[in-house]
Amino acid sequence: PLENLLDSGSSDTVEMEMEALGRFFLVRCTPMHDEDGRVVRVIHIATDITERRQAEEALRDSEERSRALLNAFPDIAVLVDTDFRYLAANEPAAEALGMRPRDMLGRRVEDLLPAGAGAGRAARGREVLRTGEPVEFEDEMFGRNFVNSAYPVFDDKGEVSGLAVFCQDITERRRLEEQLRQSQKMEAIGQLAAGIAHEFNNLMAVVINYSDLAGEGLRPGDPALDDLRHIKIAGERAATLTKQILTFSRRQIIAPRVLDLNRIVLGQERMLRRVVGENVELVTRLDPDLGGVKADPGQLEQVLINLALNARDAMPQGGRLVMSTSNVDLDEGVTNHDLDAELTPGRYVRLSVEDTGTGIDPEILPKIFDPFFTTKDRATHNGLGLSTVYGMVTQAGGGLKVENEPGRGATFHLYLPPSDEPVDRSEDAPPPAWPLETILVVEDEPMVRKMIRRVLETTGYRVLSAANGQEALASAERHGREIHLLLTDVVMPGESGPRVAARLKTGHPGLKVIYVSGYPEDIVVRHGVFPGEVHLISKPFSPEDLVRKIRRVLDKTG
Repeated sequence: PLENLLDSGSSDTVEMEMEALGRFFLVRCTPMHDEDGRVVRVIHIATDITERRQAEEALRDSEERSRALLNAFPDIAVLVDTDFRYLAANEPAAEALGMRPRDMLGRRVEDLLPAGAGAGRAARGREVLRTGEPVEFEDEMFGRNFVNSAYPVFDDKGEVSGLAVFCQDITERRRLEEQLRQSQKMEAIGQLAAGIAHEFNNLMAVVINYSDLAGEGLRPGDPALDDLRHIKIAGERAATLTKQILTFSRRQIIAPRVLDLNRIVLGQERMLRRVVGENVELVTRLDPDLGGVKADPGQLEQVLINLALNARDAMPQGGRLVMSTSNVDLDEGVTNHDLDAELTPGRYVRLSVEDTGTGIDPEILPKIFDPFFTTKDRATHNGLGLSTVYGMVTQAGGGLKVENEPGRGATFHLYLPPSDEPVDRSEDAPPPAWPLETILVVEDEPMVRKMIRRVLETTGYRVLSAANGQEALASAERHGREIHLLLTDVVMPGESGPRVAARLKTGHPGLKVIYVSGYPEDIVVRHGVFPGEVHLISKPFSPEDLVRKIRRVLDKTG
């Protein structure tokens, strides 16, 4: 450049950079001319720019590191200046906005983000610019939950020149936390119910059975019959409340069988029509090739009734209720109403209950399966209807999905795993006019023992009774003849029911056993009784339930 300057006779100052002695200089060459315009000398002014060059290289390195850092972050990460204009953005940030990273540069945060999120983040950003301290906050954007961390970026003078913002998607974490809270809530209520269930069920068994027995000696039309009927109804409602609490906490003892769901729906159709009333049209659409499901028939019937009641209340002016069944193949997991793990892909038997009612307010939709939650009159609704449905379906190994259109209705989809076993189509045999079998009753609660004995003797059975295992063995020895059935409590002082049964079977190899319990399932299992593998009847029960169960077990071969 200097030679060119001398040769050309130019009068312009020339700048050039050069390196000498390990430093960088900016050299300004200014020519001096004689009278003829020839360059006679050149004035050189050299400025040391080493630090500037180093700063520029450091800035380039910093920008490269910043871009690398942003791109390494798996979620949204951006750099903005003090006016909240994007200086850099990674791919997830651009994808969330449907843009390319370079298209975001120079654009304002509030111009690209949804109104609420953009204004909120700008307000937090101004706080960081003012204090120079990082902040962390949560918000919702694009229908997802984020935890955001905003850090100040300082220039070489120590002043805040921008922000680095990292946004982590915590939607899944929030869902899992909600599941954990729901599970803990169910566990706490279940423990409370389990603590009172045994004693409460014993008392209700006495109330229900003695109200029946007391009415046997009264003439038709006697006013006391109506009083006894109300006593029994109150006892059954109290017993049902305990069962509901145990059900939604998944502690209720169940007796699953392989069932035809269509048969359950058809069997309940007449009752369901009475439940929903004349101003609601009930329609059934049943798949004739429906697979079998393994579940407790009483629980499935209760599910249908609860959903029908819920639909009826959503259609105060009348409407249409459609119950349909189908076999479905799930290609992808179906979220179990955001309360449990997703159902795995595969085959399911689906029951859908669809109404044309008011639908569900989106704000309360996440709470509808919570125990004791209700938007109705608490004088007539205890808030356990849908929570009981949830408990019954999940206890059967299935899941729930709700489709909701406010103002147009809601559909509850129940997914149950299919069973490859043949459907159990056996019917309960009616009891003989006067049975001749001998039954040994072992029950530590005197009131319950006396009540069971009276029911069985009234029916015609020969009854031996004992308060514990030792008395049972002594009673069987004194009897000296065949005992056809042992009806024993599971949990008793001293030896448990299973141990008593095992000892009695040594002398009575053909002895059949029915276990009785008022405890929840987990406690029963700890004492060696596994529902589904043995004959079990739960307290409280009516005389009809007890006699029907005994007859079925006695008549069963093998």
